[in-house]
Amino acid sequence: MRKKMIVVVSARGGVLRLAPIIKAIREAEAFEVVIVMMTTHADLVEDALRSVSLEADIAIAITESDPTELAVRKLTQLNHIIENENPDVLLVQGAKQPSFLASLAAHYHQFPVVSMEAASSRQGGFNRRLINQIADLILVRDDNQVAEFTKQEVAGKVQAIGNISPVAFEELGVKQPPVKTDQVLLTLHRSNLAGQTMRQIIRTIRNVFEAYPQYQIVFPSADDYLMRISAQEILADDPKATIIDTQPVLKFHELLLASHIVITDSLGVEEEAKTAGKPVLFISTDPQVSAPQLFRNLTELIENLDQFIAPVESSANVLDNAVKAIVELVDGCEPTDTESL
Repeated sequence: MRKKMIVVVSARGGVLRLAPIIKAIREAEAFEVVIVMMTTHADLVEDALRSVSLEADIAIAITESDPTELAVRKLTQLNHIIENENPDVLLVQGAKQPSFLASLAAHYHQFPVVSMEAASSRQGGFNRRLINQIADLILVRDDNQVAEFTKQEVAGKVQAIGNISPVAFEELGVKQPPVKTDQVLLTLHRSNLAGQTMRQIIRTIRNVFEAYPQYQIVFPSADDYLMRISAQEILADDPKATIIDTQPVLKFHELLLASHIVITDSLGVEEEAKTAGKPVLFISTDPQVSAPQLFRNLTELIENLDQFIAPVESSANVLDNAVKAIVELVDGCEPTDTESL
């Protein structure tokens, strides 16, 4: 009987990075794959799945605003799914709440967890730290990331498989549109930025670009209501800024490829911009970058664009490496120690 893998997806970026691995696992018939979509924005995640010719097998809607209520209800739902599916391994990507809760549920049920890290070396965030202590296997890009994780004394094995980003980007099949040399793509999506923090970031960005009138900022509106309002309050009357609707996956990547500069708080978008050869600035939210530091970083970006382009090398065997690592983990995995629970 073929073994079974549950893959939890909760965001566009996670879908794009996991899709090549899911397809490689299915092609190799290594596991039966069950895709569980667990998100507050089902339409966006479903769009991302469609863009890579996948669909969710199980959907869990997140409607709770209170984090305690969210954790209790979603752990209960995940528990039922695990009991029904009886999986042999869980695969998650990134550090959103669904990835952490799924990892915790798998830990309680004593089957292995595989976490695929973002290609960025930034490892902040409460959920990420907890996932790294639960995961039996952490898949990373290269030996530098292996060394970084080893310093953190994570619980499981850390294994370099190569860079999945070029493979994921190619999977979309987006053709390069003409680049608009005056276009700056700005994306802000983290809910912890809503309110005063969001206003401070956007106001700082606006202040910097007042000194560079040759650039036009394009800002796909965030899904969070407070974030949209904050953006509109500060940018609506700025002739150098355009707020547009949230873009479907393929349209967003066309927008990214057509832009000259990318500014983002998303590790996924940062990596996609690097893959596309764009000058990109990541806005840190954990820890939160200060307004003066952000002002300096933005100015340095604009004045030294070439220094913010990080060539991304493709990894020929990344999919084979990922499948092999997961299969070896499951074949040789020992039950998780739960005596302390």
